[in-house]
Amino acid sequence: MVAIRAVAIALLASASLAAGHPDEAALINETKEILAGLKDFGALAKSRFANASEFDERLERIVHREIKARKNNISEAAEAFRAAGKRANGKAQEVLNISDPNQTAHAKELLSEAEAALEDMHAASKAVKHLMKETREAVHDGLKSKLKVEEAAAKQLKEKVSQVQHQAHKTMDPLYGMGDAAEDQADALNDNINDAEDDAKKALKRVTKPYFDDVKKTAKESEKKLEHLADEGEDNREDAEKMLKKLVKRAAHHLEDLAGDSDDAFSSSLVLDATPEGAAAAFAAGAGATFALVAAVMGAVRLAGSRRQRSDIESPLLV
Repeated sequence: MVAIRAVAIALLASASLAAGHPDEAALINETKEILAGLKDFGALAKSRFANASEFDERLERIVHREIKARKNNISEAAEAFRAAGKRANGKAQEVLNISDPNQTAHAKELLSEAEAALEDMHAASKAVKHLMKETREAVHDGLKSKLKVEEAAAKQLKEKVSQVQHQAHKTMDPLYGMGDAAEDQADALNDNINDAEDDAKKALKRVTKPYFDDVKKTAKESEKKLEHLADEGEDNREDAEKMLKKLVKRAAHHLEDLAGDSDDAFSSSLVLDATPEGAAAAFAAGAGATFALVAAVMGAVRLAGSRRQRSDIESPLLV
């Protein structure tokens, strides 16, 4: 209403000028009326944009809606990832537990199952990643669409500020040429108009900034919710895959050893990087289902190494 009043006053002033040559007092009064409307834009901006909490709620609803739409699919893919990892871990350990060369054929079957489980694990990880990306994009687009509405409203107010200040200058311009006293009045009005325009634009920027901040904050929080939904982050899933690949590779080497093809090569490969320090660092990096799985994998690798070394001294890795 304030903006409409300011524009209406400006239009009336324009009509008054078109009708003839108003006197000095009339020009000054009309300019002051427009100036009053221009000063009201700060209050109008505050009224329109001050309720950031309400905007927060609208953004939260977008995040909730998009996550809810994919929650079950993400959970199922994450569970499939963990289940495939457990299968790969279990089958590889079974291979490593075989010491009888007569069970080589059975070990080959187990290794094939472990490798198939690894493929399933990778496919599930890709599915989680795709769904997470899809949800992030949907959340981003939803937040962006809401922000565009606010940006359009702010832009409209800013344009009205410029429109009204232009009309105020146009209304007072005839004062120049009406004598020194009138020109002094025009100078004072000009300064007031410029100050009012600056104040209105500053007020507009000041009250709209929280909206931009809220969008960024909500986007970050939605990211955390998505990661919690999948139980573990992308980096953790990749770490689990890498460690399980190492375990399955050791199982393959063990199978070759059973067949008598690479006894020395397998013995030397056992050390690699499955050290207590490396495992501890991995455990310190995160927690949850994936790292519980990683812990089981590292335990299997250590156990296999201790068996192949056949030392009379108890391995410190098992202490």
